[in-house]
Amino acid sequence: MALSNTASKILSKHLERRAFIYVRQSTLMQVREHTGSTARQYDLAKRASHLGWPDERIVVIDGPSIGPLSGSGPIGCFNGPSNGPLVGERA
Repeated sequence: MALSNTASKILSKHLERRAFIYVRQSTLMQVREHTGSTARQYDLAKRASHLGWPDERIVVIDGPSIGPLSGSGPIGCFNGPSNGPLVGERA
């Protein structure tokens, strides 16, 4: 779908919520050998930004489980054992 068509469907009520980007490779081999796939998944955070989400509302969930906030910069990255960040974020 073209970016302009998608952007026209996003309303302010959508942008008030957080955008979660879940980045995951199933095996260590996939992480090592398919770096392009991982990069494309991280690029989804940039796409959310282009669609209007402010960086502070874009959350990248990196890894097989969800946990406390780690990393730095405007876009958060979760990578731990807890499901806490997604509780209460559903529609």
